[in-house]
Amino acid sequence: MSTPGQTIGVSAFTDHLLAATGLPRLQLSNAYFVGTLTSGLLLPYGGVLLDRFGARMTAFFASIGLALTLCYLSFSDRLATLISNKLAIVPYSTVVLFILVLGFVCLRFSGQGMLTMTSRATIGKWFSRRRGFFSGITGVFLAFGFSIAPLTMSSLIDIFGWGTDLANYGSSCRYWYGYDRMGFLSRSPGRMRSIDGWKKRNL
Repeated sequence: MSTPGQTIGVSAFTDHLLAATGLPRLQLSNAYFVGTLTSGLLLPYGGVLLDRFGARMTAFFASIGLALTLCYLSFSDRLATLISNKLAIVPYSTVVLFILVLGFVCLRFSGQGMLTMTSRATIGKWFSRRRGFFSGITGVFLAFGFSIAPLTMSSLIDIFGWGTDLANYGSSCRYWYGYDRMGFLSRSPGRMRSIDGWKKRNL
């Protein structure tokens, strides 16, 4: 779910962003650095929201934020051209750099930050004695997902184009709520079964 917000997901779109915006690679790297650093500084406040509203609401709104950010980045080059034409006094490179910094802040905060933090907190909610074991199990699936993500994204970019592919990823984020309704986030362990997945029994 958070792959588009991870470095391994962004890397699949790097060359296409460079070609579309005309930015040098160094400036794009600086924009990504500022976005990552800013989102990292905001994460403690995101943790406060997670503590206050719980995993269900936090994951839902983080997925919505990720979807909107991906759609925003999908037309970032056209938006930069539109703004620079309206504000002729501001150089195009400055406009597109600001647009990408804003996009990377939101992308890293919602995807790599909040969704990842929420998933880890959910493991702690559902497992106690076996928390380390199930964290390892999720690590296997994460490693597999991250390893296959660049190939999958590159193939989809070749088919749909980078902008349409980003928008498609944004649209798919709405299915996160379907995962939420499966019960992993919307219910607490005590309402279905005890922590660690064992059903309660009268002894």
